[in-house]
Amino acid sequence: MLRYRNPRNVRSPRDMIRDLQVRFDGGAENVSIAEMSWGNSSKVIGMRWNASMREQEDEEKLAGKKECLGMPISSANPVWFILPDELFEEDSELWRTINQIREERRQQ
Repeated sequence: MLRYRNPRNVRSPRDMIRDLQVRFDGGAENVSIAEMSWGNSSKVIGMRWNASMREQEDEEKLAGKKECLGMPISSANPVWFILPDELFEEDSELWRTINQIREERRQQ
């Protein structure tokens, strides 16, 4: 059984994260999503894999002997990937590009 770092305890870099609220924890083989204050900015959305693909193949981690740090990590510490606001704005190039990829996948 994979043990992974509780996303509520992923608070690195410490000087950047405040008011962390985990909104989704998908377990060891999925992602977590959280809302937080990032630096001096307003609320942002962060995401991370609870266990990386390589960790999911590590025998010591599969046996629960070692904790999975997930992805991303920085200096051996689990961190959040901050999603850009444009990802959620339908008139942004980023949103249009992702939507185009999704449509192309549906047609395959």
